[in-house]
Amino acid sequence: QSAALEQKNRELQEQNLDAKLITKLVKEKDNEIRDHYELKYISGGLQETPQMNLLKARNEITSMGNLTYNMFNSVVEVLMNPNKKLGEIVDKTKKMEELTDQMQEEITKFLVDVNKEQLDEQSVINLNAMMRIVNELENIGDSCYKLIVLAQKRYDKKMKFHENALMEMKNFSTLIQEFTALYKENMNEHLAKRVLDVAYKLEAEINNFRDNLKKQTQIRLQKGGDVKSELLYLDILKHFEHIGDNSLNISQALRKIR
Repeated sequence: QSAALEQKNRELQEQNLDAKLITKLVKEKDNEIRDHYELKYISGGLQETPQMNLLKARNEITSMGNLTYNMFNSVVEVLMNPNKKLGEIVDKTKKMEELTDQMQEEITKFLVDVNKEQLDEQSVINLNAMMRIVNELENIGDSCYKLIVLAQKRYDKKMKFHENALMEMKNFSTLIQEFTALYKENMNEHLAKRVLDVAYKLEAEINNFRDNLKKQTQIRLQKGGDVKSELLYLDILKHFEHIGDNSLNISQALRKIR
């Protein structure tokens, strides 16, 4: 009976060790996914049909769209917390921006190879639209990293924005988040005209918001506002606007893909 009890204890200990090992491996795998992205759809090279190859490329582009969507959401969180240390976040965002560069290069090379095949008219349109989307997504990744760098500069130099700045950035970024969500949610389907109309409406709202905030910045400068902090604030607004422009271009390209 004692031997049976000892055997049972050994089995329980082994199970606990196995559970701990599995937990450790899962955590390591999660970290690996966060730190490194592999092109899983196009890594096997070209398939037999151009349509299949374009489908593989589109799946990869969808992953890239998800990445840039998450990047911008991270940027907003940083901008809304001006007193937070940013070293680790800057490094992480830089890695994500490098991933968008890698994805742009690899997906573009893949599409160039597909373009060497005999494509029908719609496939050519699809391919050109995908090329455009990849470039716009890479630009969004660049803007996200530049926004993080500006946030780091604000933190390091202890710059203080005007009293309404956080609310203004929050409202402006909400428009941009709606735009990035729009292309993210429609990346795998032909964009309906009504959705493109929403994109144009968002673009108009963004332009109006930008113009209003620029006017207010000029007024503060005329009244003796801090020049450095106001210029940095304008830089943030500029990159918000750029991401809006990129999002509209993506929406227009998605409308062409069938």
